Amino acid sequence: MRYETQFPFSWNFHVWCFDKISNTMELLLPSGNMIRAQQDKIVISSNEDGEKSANRLKDILQTRNEPFTLLNKCNPQNVIRGKYHMYIKLKGDNQLCACIKGIVFCMVWLVSEKNNRIHIPMIESVFYHFDNVIVQFVLLLSLCKNDIKLSDIIETLSKANKNPLDQLMAVA
Repeated sequence: MRYETQFPFSWNFHVWCFDKISNTMELLLPSGNMIRAQQDKIVISSNEDGEKSANRLKDILQTRNEPFTLLNKCNPQNVIRGKYHMYIKLKGDNQLCACIKGIVFCMVWLVSEKNNRIHIPMIESVFYHFDNVIVQFVLLLSLCKNDIKLSDIIETLSKANKNPLDQLMAVA
């Protein structure tokens, strides 16, 4: 069966992926390499760890049908709104969500090299490993009062010919 969904997927699917990545990282990393943060959340910020967990999640997704039923319960902006609700107005247009989507995609390209195709396991891995970086961008963007600035940021983030790091620096 073929499933189609739009980024940022179902909140239930995101929670399922987060649990699988968390379990995978606990198995892959020796306890001395883990950095503990609030509520025992593991914070890791290396490309290698992001790729390892994305590859493991990809393997899990290829062997199970369970998570794909969760994709059908999709509200197009629910993961971004769910994760960053304290910074995003829950009504009005979705320009801030579009900016965050662009930031996540740039980070995926940085982790997996821009030539690689974006895939669900890598996006979920970026959410898991680089959440603290994404939150800083969200905080910065939430201060934008001018819709014109947000549309400029969306345009900057959507330029395929630019280096992802340059795109992120332009946002900052």
